[in-house]
Amino acid sequence: MALYRNLKLPPPWTPASKPIPFIVYGASSAVGSFALKLARNSNIHPIIAVAGNGSEYVKTLLDHSNGDVVIDYRQGPDETIRQIREHLQAGGFSQPRHGLDPGIGISSQRVLTEIVAPDGEINLVLPSNFDVGTTTKTVTTVGVIHNQDNGAYGLEVSDLSLVMCRWFTKALQQGKLEGHPFEVRPGGLEGVEQALQDLKDGKASAVKYVFRIADTPGDGNYVS
Repeated sequence: MALYRNLKLPPPWTPASKPIPFIVYGASSAVGSFALKLARNSNIHPIIAVAGNGSEYVKTLLDHSNGDVVIDYRQGPDETIRQIREHLQAGGFSQPRHGLDPGIGISSQRVLTEIVAPDGEINLVLPSNFDVGTTTKTVTTVGVIHNQDNGAYGLEVSDLSLVMCRWFTKALQQGKLEGHPFEVRPGGLEGVEQALQDLKDGKASAVKYVFRIADTPGDGNYVS
């Protein structure tokens, strides 16, 4: 939705034939990393992936020979912006006209608005009131796929959803797409509390937690 409907980037079956600089802030998140995977299948480069603790994982998703790069946002916005501009200039790339915030929020505002061209587009996966200047701001919501937003975020696009789901199946079978890293937490449902605490403490990066209900001690009579 974000890449092919809102940002109007070329889909995998008609990949890009020339450089299309694309910046993703929060690239190690599940949504961000899948955006990178889809972008590579669409031959979209250079990808400017902004990440923190998950930077090493993000590096495995990029094609550095085509100008892709990871920039660590923990250096602060000024240094992040400087390094992005330096990288683009060194590679002879134009200013990105497409930017994605996969749900990070206000902390991505300055970097995206300063890096994306004034006549470009910034897509937000979660609604946010932050000002994007003269760029076009769009919001990705799954409700558009299921026609549940009453037109608040545009007309429903169930056909795009149908086509992409079929493509996901093919890409997974052919090894062109992989899932997100995951960790099975011990104790089944009894491990949920500690996992939530780990999330709160910022210990989860580039990983999803999985709980096997059958591993729950006792008779498993948990009420959801």
